[in-house]
Amino acid sequence: MNHNIQQRPSPGPFPEDEHPLAAALAVSDELAEAFSLHGIVLPSLGPDLASCTATVTPTAPPRQLIELGRVNMTTAQQIIDALRRSARTEPPHAHPAPPRDSD
Repeated sequence: MNHNIQQRPSPGPFPEDEHPLAAALAVSDELAEAFSLHGIVLPSLGPDLASCTATVTPTAPPRQLIELGRVNMTTAQQIIDALRRSARTEPPHAHPAPPRDSD
């Protein structure tokens, strides 16, 4: 699933001028690549088109979603095993809390 979109440095936000769909395609490609490192293929993996092309208000940033799709039991177990292996071998990543909307 290579959409010929220049891969961005990871992690970090996308440039504000990048089209929401292009950003979602890039993340989908990165996610597919990360899963493939564990021998996992998610055939339905891709951007949720509705969330990539619509905004709530003209000034609100897009809130792209990535569709992971449904998987069979074997693939689900592969994902569980990969996550557990990763949790045992890597220190927890500190993720900053998402910004809260001010009242």
